[in-house]
Amino acid sequence: MNRPVKTKSGMLLTQEEQLKRWEEHFSEIFNKDDNSVGTKQEMRTAEEKDNSENETEVNLDPPTKIEIQLAG
Repeated sequence: MNRPVKTKSGMLLTQEEQLKRWEEHFSEIFNKDDNSVGTKQEMRTAEEKDNSENETEVNLDPPTKIEIQLAG
């Protein structure tokens, strides 16, 4: 499916211009300089914070005899 692509300012592009725009778009996303490492670290820190807020303690000890009897 071929959908219209717009410039950053909102103008429609020709098919050839669309390919150049996609190249520009992905270059901006993937071709970051080494300064982006700080940003990645910030993302990891934020992700770890989110995960720690949602963590539930799980007892990994073997079940006791009483727990086995109650489950039966």
